[in-house]
Amino acid sequence: MSNSLGPIEITCDAPSYPVVRASHSLGFSRPEDVRWARMSHFHAERESVWELLNPLAWKHTFSATGRTHKAANCSCGQELPSLERYLFTYADGRQEAYFLAQCSHCHTVFWEEG
Repeated sequence: MSNSLGPIEITCDAPSYPVVRASHSLGFSRPEDVRWARMSHFHAERESVWELLNPLAWKHTFSATGRTHKAANCSCGQELPSLERYLFTYADGRQEAYFLAQCSHCHTVFWEEG
């Protein structure tokens, strides 16, 4: 086996595992097996790709008006779902709020801290 490939960088864009696991009881489909995407990271990633590939973005970059664009679609092409607020209570009494939604087509779970 070759050692020339080196380590693989893995980025996890999901909240803590107890939140992922508890999402099943909230009605989310297979939350432990699907992609999780923090909405702000998803928008930033899509925005940077949009800006690089869209010729209108280049035109606006060099104009005085500028351009702002938010990704309105999931990676699968479906409209982004609306985030809903959920409050998670841990066994020690600590509470954390999260905004969650799941794409109806590819089942990606979008989230943000509350």
